[in-house]
Amino acid sequence: PGVGGGNSPTPDESGLLRAGQNCNAECRMNSVNVSADAPLADAGGDCPAWCGTGQCCTHIDWYRGVDGCELAQGVAQPVCGHWKRPYPQPSDFRRGLPLGTVPTPHSPSPTPAPFGAPLRIADIECEGASEVDGVGAAGVGGQPWSACEMALVRDLILREIRRATAGRDAISGARLLRLAFHDCLRYEDDSGGCDGCLNWEGVGNVLGGDNGRVEDRELPDHTRTPSNNGLQESVRFLQYIYTLDLGHSWATGCWQTPATISGATLLNESRVRSVEACRDLCRGTAGCAQFTVPQLEFDDPDGEWGRSGPCRLLTGGGVVHTLTAGRLIAGQAWCAADTPSWSLQSRRKSRADLFAFASLVAVEEGIARHNWACDGDRRGPHGGPTQCVQFEGAPGCKINSSQPLYFKTGRTDCETAADAPYKAEKREKQADEHFNGTHVVAFMESEFGFSGRETVAIMGAHTMGRFHQRQSAHKYVWTTDFQAFNNQYYRNIVGKPDWFFDDDACTKVGDAWGNKGTAVWIAKMNQAFRTGAPIQWIQKKVVCPNCADRSYERGGRHADRLAQDRDCCLDKPQGAQCRPDGHGAAGSAAAARDDDFSDGCEYSHFIFGTDETALSSDM
Repeated sequence: PGVGGGNSPTPDESGLLRAGQNCNAECRMNSVNVSADAPLADAGGDCPAWCGTGQCCTHIDWYRGVDGCELAQGVAQPVCGHWKRPYPQPSDFRRGLPLGTVPTPHSPSPTPAPFGAPLRIADIECEGASEVDGVGAAGVGGQPWSACEMALVRDLILREIRRATAGRDAISGARLLRLAFHDCLRYEDDSGGCDGCLNWEGVGNVLGGDNGRVEDRELPDHTRTPSNNGLQESVRFLQYIYTLDLGHSWATGCWQTPATISGATLLNESRVRSVEACRDLCRGTAGCAQFTVPQLEFDDPDGEWGRSGPCRLLTGGGVVHTLTAGRLIAGQAWCAADTPSWSLQSRRKSRADLFAFASLVAVEEGIARHNWACDGDRRGPHGGPTQCVQFEGAPGCKINSSQPLYFKTGRTDCETAADAPYKAEKREKQADEHFNGTHVVAFMESEFGFSGRETVAIMGAHTMGRFHQRQSAHKYVWTTDFQAFNNQYYRNIVGKPDWFFDDDACTKVGDAWGNKGTAVWIAKMNQAFRTGAPIQWIQKKVVCPNCADRSYERGGRHADRLAQDRDCCLDKPQGAQCRPDGHGAAGSAAAARDDDFSDGCEYSHFIFGTDETALSSDM
């Protein structure tokens, strides 16, 4: 007799027993996939005594990635069937121990810049600069850049990254910084590195199934592979700069910004997506010689980026007036006949050098954003997103570099037969987001010759940027001041007590007696893949509700929690931010008197929508 009594049925030719019959009681209590004391809902898979060569599975088993239930999507009740289609096992991303033989180079004393030379790339000026000064060659690749070339390209990059917002950051300082690192990854055959090319496998992939949900455990785990996804717009933008005719645009005053034109007659106005489109429209319109158009976001011809703006076509004879502020471009349809035509490409600069230069511009801008916020200018002079920094207004808040960031040329671009000159045919050796600290050190040691100390230093680049769920399945930000370059990433990783920011006023929320919040880290499954991967770490701060901003009136959370927050804010001792938990003297820290960070008035908070997070490789 079979399990549960009765005569054993005859299996079909494949060995399947009781096809389509309910197998809940007979199989799920005896599943080989779970222990005897596991909940029935967690069982499923092979059940040879009742299903023969088949499996007992439901839709939830398929959803949770139970072995043997790979084909059970849509199966409502636990029934016997051939539900097995084992997925390939994910590649083992783990690395061995680092050798530990790479010494940390001695940090040289700060080298002062030559007398009269700019201390920062931001200070380089084009007017009167020699066409060959400022940069020495460091190899046989890209040719040296002049100060004027650096200033022109810097301004084009800054105009673009200063437009980045939390919702529109396909081209941002953080992405340009990430690009420089990915460009220097070597290929699987140990060739390449810093060659102006990226492998395009997986680039442009968008996560989310038919219902648009990323957190749906829809993807097999073996498809989770590192890639250069998310860098495509930045690469195309820099390729645009690389091939742009600077001689017939910005270098000679043919185009100027911020500027306007007076004294010319308006012929027509229409909307365009780039300054080149406005110029071409002028060239094709009878009587048009000049035009104005606002600075527009880079119009990626291969993507969905970019916005349109008004293009005003004008007759000739207008006077160009430079402005002290604004984003208006004043342009000539045709430059003077003797104007030289040139681009970075035609002058034999390398794309790889451009990638490196863009990352230095991004770092300098990130430091500037931090320093502006230190002075209380949280959005910066260019109107970016609000940046809250921990030590605003305090001595020592600002970052003052002991020496400038030196831009060295000489990198050589790859040779490729791909459909774009920046696409590599070979695959890089990529780091994995699930590396632990040992794996990271081993990877950086073998691929870059870095010591542990140098590895920790370069990981600090994560202080800039945010995650993009539909590209990586990760969410939120590393730090709340995600456009500022500072040491907040390290403060978060080591769990320094810090203020909790969750409003645009940068209210410094602490515990009941105004102490900085204690950090608490929790692991979270982002559930894009069958096993629940990828894993991300979320930091919470043990603090009061934001009573000053009346966070209890914002909604979006359970009504009981909001009511409790309100009571904590309104019923409190004099001088306290909220009602203290536990027993302790005035001024004591919550961590010293509160043994339950999950409830009460001082409890672990995360910032809804902009949680501070980290990868396993960071932790």
